[in-house]
Amino acid sequence: MKKILLGCALLLSGLTFAQGHETFDNLATTGNSYGNGSFIGQNGVEWTYGQCRGDIELNGKAITLGRNRAEPQFLESALIPGGIGTLEFSYMQAFSNDVHMEVYVNDDLIYTATTNDELEVIKSSGSITVEVAGDFVLKFVNPGNVGQVTLDDIIWTDHDATVGIEDNLVTGFSYFPNPANNIVNIQANQPISNVVAYNLLGQTVLNNNFSNGQVDISTLTSGAYIFKVTFENGADKTFKIIKQ
Repeated sequence: MKKILLGCALLLSGLTFAQGHETFDNLATTGNSYGNGSFIGQNGVEWTYGQCRGDIELNGKAITLGRNRAEPQFLESALIPGGIGTLEFSYMQAFSNDVHMEVYVNDDLIYTATTNDELEVIKSSGSITVEVAGDFVLKFVNPGNVGQVTLDDIIWTDHDATVGIEDNLVTGFSYFPNPANNIVNIQANQPISNVVAYNLLGQTVLNNNFSNGQVDISTLTSGAYIFKVTFENGADKTFKIIKQ
């Protein structure tokens, strides 16, 4: 299934500008024991992990970072060429303690993934703007005594040297909630002309189902979907929603 998702990420690259998508299909560790190791991911990127386990699934195979271990709890990529534009990933509070996972690019903290008593709720980081040129390293760190976190579907896009040009055309853009059950709210300071949703096979599942700032997704089955919002000024935005 994850191999299909990877193919879909490449198929939808024209929409999402995806450069990399780590699904953890190649993670060999199993069982509930925490350990250290490495594996080669879908994009040929080597990942090194410390005090992790591989028995808890998220969107299929996933990795879980431990808690309060004697050694560091982390997942780190080797050097990835080409720069990074945006980053997003799915995560879940695996047990009773809240998540407080730190995310770094080239040792700079760019995001902290958190939960608030949300046991086994799949969450999305949403699209995190990074825009770092040149080679980069991704690192996910579970510091100290915070809760175990299950991590999946790490997606990053190429660095865009022209970033900011389209953003000037669309301001105040936001979408929520994510994950969502029946309704996705989309807001922007520019009029929206169309909203299209695609499944991970690249098939259109909703088209222009946008009214009063909302998209009704109640007819969709549970899973991940790519939304493309087109504005009257010609700009567009894409994002991923998890339908519960």
